[in-house]
Amino acid sequence: MNWAIIGTSFISDVMAEAIKGDEGSQLYAVSGRSKENLRAFSQKHHPQKTYSDYQDLIQDPDVDMVYIALPNHLHHECIIKAAEAGKAILCEKSLSIDMEKTKQ
Repeated sequence: MNWAIIGTSFISDVMAEAIKGDEGSQLYAVSGRSKENLRAFSQKHHPQKTYSDYQDLIQDPDVDMVYIALPNHLHHECIIKAAEAGKAILCEKSLSIDMEKTKQ
């Protein structure tokens, strides 16, 4: 399974290590808002691809699973885009910031 991580926070680091520990998975791609953090994360975890725009990552046809580790207020839009692209999604808490967005 080709995993992609959106976000380069502490929890993304933990998830990258977990992905490495699963023989059926690989960290395929990562996206981050900060070029410096993205570079450091990539040097540590060695994904095949890096993206500065999460939408480009989501549209990559080789991405099977998207792990979303952004600040809570950014989850909703990213989840919708990943779902529309047919990706499997694992999102850090919370799914969205209100019930209206959650129902979407």
